[in-house]
Amino acid sequence: MANICSNFLTITGDHDQLEPLHKRLMDQDPKLIATISNFEVSVHCDYCINDLEVIKYDSEKITLDFGSRYMCPIDELCEVSTEYPDLEFKVNFNESGNDYFGETSIQDGSDDTNELEERDYCETYDEFYKEQRAAVTDCSYEDFVKNYTHDNFFDEHPYAMIDHDVVKRIKDDDLPLFISREWVDEDAEAEYKLRLSGGSIKEPKTT
Repeated sequence: MANICSNFLTITGDHDQLEPLHKRLMDQDPKLIATISNFEVSVHCDYCINDLEVIKYDSEKITLDFGSRYMCPIDELCEVSTEYPDLEFKVNFNESGNDYFGETSIQDGSDDTNELEERDYCETYDEFYKEQRAAVTDCSYEDFVKNYTHDNFFDEHPYAMIDHDVVKRIKDDDLPLFISREWVDEDAEAEYKLRLSGGSIKEPKTT
């Protein structure tokens, strides 16, 4: 089965074009579906919108989440946008299995696409990741040591990237608590080992 790329689309612009596009989405217009099959609302397809409620419309914008095979369907969205030249299609997308993250802005058939590193993508678009980072910084130091140094850390904190923030906050006297730590983020692991050996006094870079 193909890997699923998650796409988060917001469409804004001229109300006179926005309203008929929304109607086409809700009616599952065959021509639109033929262009981007992933817009089809179906509970029988892994790659489609599976609930009409995910299509939000408030007269100023349309928002929807949908899946696609492997990559964001940028070319197909560009094709749709030519029918609605006064609308802007903004998408952020991710497929972590292939380390594929990015964002694009599309209008009247042209796109401005920017592929991102995973950390940059998460810091911009992933609210859960932002909460995880804030939790590292905001808790008391006692709770920090208790919550972020134990053996099953990764079972509770799936974002290994917060290791940067963990290593930044840990005091040198407590570095040995990480001796048996399983590291996923190589940069954070390297900084930890340097600090443990006394070879570095710099804090790890956090973006």
